[in-house]
Amino acid sequence: MTAIATCAVAFLHFKYERAMAQQALHRSTFYDRVIKEQATVTGPPLAKVVAMDSGEPVAGVIIGMTLIGPDGGDGGFQCFTTLQAGIAFRHLPLAPGRYQYHLDPDPKSRFAPTQWHRGQPYLVVANDGTTGAPVLKLGVRVAR
Repeated sequence: MTAIATCAVAFLHFKYERAMAQQALHRSTFYDRVIKEQATVTGPPLAKVVAMDSGEPVAGVIIGMTLIGPDGGDGGFQCFTTLQAGIAFRHLPLAPGRYQYHLDPDPKSRFAPTQWHRGQPYLVVANDGTTGAPVLKLGVRVAR
């Protein structure tokens, strides 16, 4: 019975590793496509992204934004990319409201995907379409 259990665990581990590799491939493909599409966008500043450990600006980060509806639900999604000096420009119209964000850095970088969590600022779009261009902190990968 132990041999069967060992084989089952090994098989499940193999399936998990394969799924993780596939997910990384999809994430890398998405990242490359968005970075290429937004390489030359312009507009007013939306937000600035800095490294959590050093405070240095980080270029090449996708800022995914989800509009939080009046009832707390998901009201739509947009993404923007930081260019030089860690600044993302608002090249798409955004509905007024508050947005939660998640930061997706280059998968090959030292940075980790970072989610909005309680206590972090929302990204707020005013009725006239302006934002306060908050500074968002990007996490760093933990060494293994």
